[in-house]
Amino acid sequence: MVIVGLLEDAQQARGVIRALDDAGFSGDEIDTSGGVLPQLAKRGVPETDGHALAEGVRRGGAIVCVRTDDEEEAAEAAELMGAHGAPGRIYQDPRRQPYTGPERRMRDEPYPGVDRRAT
Repeated sequence: MVIVGLLEDAQQARGVIRALDDAGFSGDEIDTSGGVLPQLAKRGVPETDGHALAEGVRRGGAIVCVRTDDEEEAAEAAELMGAHGAPGRIYQDPRRQPYTGPERRMRDEPYPGVDRRAT
């Protein structure tokens, strides 16, 4: 999941980043967006929301994005952003889709072949 918040300026963004860091979110999970529209689209933000966020940046705002693994962390990050004046919106991050390929083969019995390491 990705949480995106539009802040008034870079100073407010630094405050949110500091609060997220203090709450245990790592620097790898927190990002300020450059090249706004393409970056937001990659994070799963719909085009209409992306245009509104990009307009906010053009007017001097700053965007902070946080990647999380579960809904509980996403809600916590959105709440922290809201406490700093930028209600975070939660989006599904298409880059973090669960594995959907064939399941791995698992066997309950030992391998019947020759153990090459034993010789």
